[in-house]
Amino acid sequence: MITKTQLLPEWAPQEAVILAWPDDQTDWAPWLNDVQAVYLEIISTLNAQGISIILLIRQNQISYCKKQLAKQASVIFVPSEYNDTWVRDYAFLTCKDSQHNYSPVEFTFNGWGNKFDASKDNKINQYVLTGLCKNSIKTLDLVVEGEQ
Repeated sequence: MITKTQLLPEWAPQEAVILAWPDDQTDWAPWLNDVQAVYLEIISTLNAQGISIILLIRQNQISYCKKQLAKQASVIFVPSEYNDTWVRDYAFLTCKDSQHNYSPVEFTFNGWGNKFDASKDNKINQYVLTGLCKNSIKTLDLVVEGEQ
């Protein structure tokens, strides 16, 4: 029996959104205060819609970030090391099969044709996010974000 699997569209209802906190080790360093303020606004806006945040964040940034957030913020802090804050390039995607079973699916990010280091990003799913998933992460041997 072949099971049809569908990648959920971006407008599908969300339980949570995965973000990576910008810090001085990211491309945002020159504009860090402004960018962190935008992230705080994104978190607040999503929380107001009932959407929780899974926040990849370096251990040394957790205390600072918590002080900036509203007390009622719905954020799961996930200490991690990453190359890039644009999580859409490397975090798992959620797929649904014909029986309405949901599965996280990971792929490879090649740093836009190996122009950028993505070695830490490609470890996030298996070493960091897998513990937050109800179902095992399925791995596709496919570059979905990047260039050949």
